[in-house]
Amino acid sequence: MKYPGSEKFKISSFVFVVFVVFIIFFQVFGASQAFSASGRPANPCRGNVASISSNNQFSELWGDPDLKYRMTRFFSQGILKDAPALADKLILLTDKMITANPNASDDEIYGAQRRLIVENWREFQIAFHRDDWMRVHQRVLQLKSLFPMTPRNYFDVGAGDGSIANGMMEEWHLTQNSTFGIEVGQYEHPKPINWLTYEKNGSLPLPDSSVQAITLLMVLHHIEDPDTVLSEIHRVLALDGLLVVRETDAFNQEEKRFNQVLDTMFYRVFSENPSIPLPNHYQSRLEWREFISNFGFTVQREVVLEPHNPFSPVYLVFTKNGERRH
Repeated sequence: MKYPGSEKFKISSFVFVVFVVFIIFFQVFGASQAFSASGRPANPCRGNVASISSNNQFSELWGDPDLKYRMTRFFSQGILKDAPALADKLILLTDKMITANPNASDDEIYGAQRRLIVENWREFQIAFHRDDWMRVHQRVLQLKSLFPMTPRNYFDVGAGDGSIANGMMEEWHLTQNSTFGIEVGQYEHPKPINWLTYEKNGSLPLPDSSVQAITLLMVLHHIEDPDTVLSEIHRVLALDGLLVVRETDAFNQEEKRFNQVLDTMFYRVFSENPSIPLPNHYQSRLEWREFISNFGFTVQREVVLEPHNPFSPVYLVFTKNGERRH
């Protein structure tokens, strides 16, 4: 027996069920397939910070034995490898703080660590500058091995104080005018290269297809708007040129948090450079490859030169494929 309106009720119920299924499907799968208004796949650098941010990340990571071991390696085998006594002091201080208060905030921990560094300033400066010199020297040799040619000019985007760009200038016997660098942070003693500044709209003050070698060395995860930077790099890179990107392979949430904590620590404890942006956009090598490729680049190779580095850095070498998505 059919009741009045029963068919209409069935149809309405069916429509409602279809609508609910669609909403669930979109929430589960939509984020990974979302596209921006420009038609490009949505920037994977967006939206990761909130999910990994808290005010006591350092103490949380320190509570994990494996991560604690990697963090102590960062002290004793990294920046402070030439100051082992200071490294031990820093590890002991950190351990005592977190043992006494497992919920110690990042601000408290970074503040105490910075005070210890200041108290041992001369010892720290000697170790820090020695480590920095070795890092620059290593990076220059690595880049030389990644570029198969001696370029006619070179551009380091996010050049810091210009040490690496200056080293490549000397290694490749380039002139200062043909060695470009750009940096949003402030450094007291920048190296002598051809320093550029961004235009008001974020564009680079260079002609189209004019630069043969460009590097982005641990820069993309610091940039709030990587879309504009990569679009401009595509514009100025020559058709026979190469873009070399060095980034961390943060392949899961734990790695993203690890990199965020130690990167923040570097700039708040060791470098104390408040002008460096720390949006903390950490991605896996596969995410970086896919994202950068969307701006008209083709991956040529992927190289890991420091397998024991706790930050898991990877080099990605790109060519320009001639097409840039708008």
